[in-house]
Amino acid sequence: MSNPISPPPGLVNGAATPATAAAAAASANEQAHSVIGINFGNAYASIAVINKEGRADTIANEDGERQIACAISFNGSETYVGNQALPQLVKNSANTILGFRNYLGKSFAQVGEQSALSAQLGDVGGVPMYTVSVAPAEEEGEAVEKQLSVRDVTALFLRSLLQSAQDFLSHRLIRGAVLSCPSDWTDAQRAALLAAAEDAGVNVISLLDEAAAAVLAYAPSSASPALPVAADSKIANGNGESHPVPADRRSLVLDIGASSTTTTLISVSHHSLLHVLHRSTDPALGGHQLDAVLLSHFAKEFSKKTGTSLSPTSTAPQDLRALAKLRAASEVTKRSLSATTGSATLDVESLKDGLDYHGSINALRFDLLARGVYSRILAHVRACLDEAGLDQTQVDELVLVGGTASLPGIADQLQAILPDPPTVLSNSIDPSNVVAIGCALQARLSVMHAPPVSRGSGEEEALLRASALSMPVGLVFPPSKGFWEVLKAGTPLPARRKVRVPVPVGVGRVGVEVWEGKEEVRVESVVPPKAERDPDDDEEEEEEEEEPEEVRTLHLVPVTQLAALLLPVTHAEQPEKKGRKAKAVQTEAEVEVVVGLGGEVRVRAWVVGAHKKGVVQVDVGGW
Repeated sequence: MSNPISPPPGLVNGAATPATAAAAAASANEQAHSVIGINFGNAYASIAVINKEGRADTIANEDGERQIACAISFNGSETYVGNQALPQLVKNSANTILGFRNYLGKSFAQVGEQSALSAQLGDVGGVPMYTVSVAPAEEEGEAVEKQLSVRDVTALFLRSLLQSAQDFLSHRLIRGAVLSCPSDWTDAQRAALLAAAEDAGVNVISLLDEAAAAVLAYAPSSASPALPVAADSKIANGNGESHPVPADRRSLVLDIGASSTTTTLISVSHHSLLHVLHRSTDPALGGHQLDAVLLSHFAKEFSKKTGTSLSPTSTAPQDLRALAKLRAASEVTKRSLSATTGSATLDVESLKDGLDYHGSINALRFDLLARGVYSRILAHVRACLDEAGLDQTQVDELVLVGGTASLPGIADQLQAILPDPPTVLSNSIDPSNVVAIGCALQARLSVMHAPPVSRGSGEEEALLRASALSMPVGLVFPPSKGFWEVLKAGTPLPARRKVRVPVPVGVGRVGVEVWEGKEEVRVESVVPPKAERDPDDDEEEEEEEEEPEEVRTLHLVPVTQLAALLLPVTHAEQPEKKGRKAKAVQTEAEVEVVVGLGGEVRVRAWVVGAHKKGVVQVDVGGW
């Protein structure tokens, strides 16, 4: 689908008058406030818009929900969309559709096992179709069966999201939207989503991988100079706050969805080129497993308090209805636990045999019950790093995504296995909103700046196939043997970086060597210092020997020299003043390293001044 939004006008043959440039900026700014980002998950969706300050905010629909359930229910002549459809699961599950996103672009043979909670897909000539009972608007009409494809259901849901966004924006025309989709989706699934969005009247600017959207939410300024850049080389996140990670970094995106967990290791360049280093998915690990923990806990508590048996594994019709009520209430309780470190309550009217139930659980108790699920999440993260051949110390940040990732216990468990520093746990943006915010920022960038290459062109294909550095590239200044890293391992190509170095007074030449290096993780056993004993404490206590702690540190060492050059330096002098002799001014040299798509290296160095002075250049062929 072509981009429905044209780049800002005013540039003709590379030139623009001040009037046309101002008009172009005003037009682009207006368009930036008429685009949205949609996080289209399998269980929940969210919408983000650009506010007056140019930042992305998630919005609430007409029911006040920022997390909108991906659910549709038909009850007589009424159609319920979003969170209003969830209560229908108790008495009307056959006409309530959940988890339809993941079936887009699939044949019936590819559907696999379906959730027992939702209406079931049937095989209609190899095409998966839902069959629901729908009554006409007239009261006297009889209900009839209606068949809906996954595309039909998706279009109905996306149309509801578009209407919610228009209501929030006072019915302003929405010119376009960026939609998220899973990173491992096939071309057929992406095409099916685009087709459903077109049916819904959504102008899709682009589809954005969920992991990439999460990274962009924390680092929009690396993608566009139009967004504010924080001081001291730190970059601003989607909320305009300083984000304490380097612009060139390795980001591990942990997306804990309702039914699956995906870990994506991404190399991020300071100019927002992304390169996926590794991706791992566990299709049987997610929020549903934590829901099951709460369901089992409260079912046992209900049985204990009332003497009425309720088993989480029962298939009796009466128990299934009670468990559906309990499951819906447990989801609300889990959200409450995500927002507090205290306790959360659960209330269900007429849970079973006309008996009401009120229960509560605190965060500590829940974390103890959920430790098995937490352990699986930690093992999944470790496995992803092992498969990528990386140590924890080689990851700069861990980005949390998904409503389940908001649970404080998960963040605590992850922080325990990550070295701090250097790894930053990024969860300052609500994990349930981070993808929608990233999509909205991407939509803003699309209308504020013309794309660097045209869609479908050879240049775009080259970028999509771009490789990445397998080893770091850095500088060595003889006689020092220290390795100054310029390009991290995994940096997407092409890449260009500049560094400035001070030249001491009296030094007339600067030698610069470009080396390929390697990362070494050194492990040391360190005995922690003994705690100081209170001199006023007369009681003699037997001192226990402290167990040594394992300390892991990352070191960079040069391995292979790629190029070398010698830069002549002439030091400038301050003019002689009365009573003062002329003295040399601090001189700086600038070194530029460029690595092309094919691995070719160009190194240039010059003395910093009003103009580049005495440029020295060395070119090295690709490898």
